[in-house]
This record gives sequence, C-alpha cells and structure tokens, in this order.
Amino acid sequence: MRGFSAITWVTGLMLGLTACSGADVADPEATAGSTQAVPRPTFSELFATALEEMAALETVRVAGWVDVDGRRIDSEMQLSKSGDCHGQVQQEDIGGFELIGVDGDY
Repeated sequence: MRGFSAITWVTGLMLGLTACSGADVADPEATAGSTQAVPRPTFSELFATALEEMAALETVRVAGWVDVDGRRIDSEMQLSKSGDCHGQVQQEDIGGFELIGVDGDY
C-alpha cells in the first residue's frame, strides 16, 4: 500500500504544478486556428479522476516540467503499487536529485 501512497503523492504534485500554471487549455476539438479555451477543471476534480483511473494500474510513470520564475524544472517518476520507485527532479542550470525506493523504503 506504500506504493499507492507514493503514486498518490507524485500524482498530486504533478497535478498541483499543472493546475497552478494558470495557462489556458486549448480545446482539442476546436477547429484549427481557433483560440477557444475549455474550462479548467479544479485540482480536486483532476485528483479524483487520476485516483479513479489509476486504481487498476500496477505501475505508473509520471513525467513533465514546469517553469518557475523562468527556470525549467523537469520531473520523471516511475512508481509501483508494491512500493518500488525510481525517478528524478532536476532544475535547469542548478542540479537535481534522484529518488530510489524499494518496497516503500526511500
């Protein structure tokens, strides 16, 4: 169950960073050249949907990046329900860290 907690934490982190970006989301169904934006779901809606969809997964890989004050932060994590975890977070031009866990021990 520790693995699921880690998956939940990383998912929440990535969704939180995405939700805080403030950028409009273009409607993929809109015609080419359209600037129509779709309503942004709340963090709670995103998190609930992610948890529901992830219930059937044994492993999950989460990757993405955010821009914080003009500096890019990249993140990539792979987690399993059994508690295994491997990933890294790196900030452009500064450095980063690697996270490794086995059976929920980090």
